[in-house]
Amino acid sequence: MISNAYDADATFVNIQLNENENNKQIIITDDGCGMSFSEINNSFLVIGRNRRKNNSGNNGLTNKGRKVTGRKGLGKLATFGIATHIEIQTVKDGKENIFAMDLNDILDEKNNGTYKPQIIKYNEDVTCESGTKIVLSGINEKIP
Repeated sequence: MISNAYDADATFVNIQLNENENNKQIIITDDGCGMSFSEINNSFLVIGRNRRKNNSGNNGLTNKGRKVTGRKGLGKLATFGIATHIEIQTVKDGKENIFAMDLNDILDEKNNGTYKPQIIKYNEDVTCESGTKIVLSGINEKIP
């Protein structure tokens, strides 16, 4: 998730650990470029997409000239190693999108191998700056 912030040209990343007795959370916030609804569906949620090659119009560089670090889109799945629920809030160009993914729903056999994240907010107008906030919850108790 941190490399996603880097690739989004973030200059600030905050990692917050909340240890409420019943609901431990890890919250990652950045001031990167955020994602549009289209970018969420056509890029972020696509597994196996090579960001370095797909960003070849910029010679594998971000808009601010950073070398793209992400490769196969697997990092977002790694978060399910420590959490069962992920909520992503992102703002780009004054539009906010929020969606959630739940490991138990993903693994549910009734999905027949397909899964669509829950859309919480879709292209809502906001006045805040661009960026992304990721909330991991349902934290695995074995994590120190």
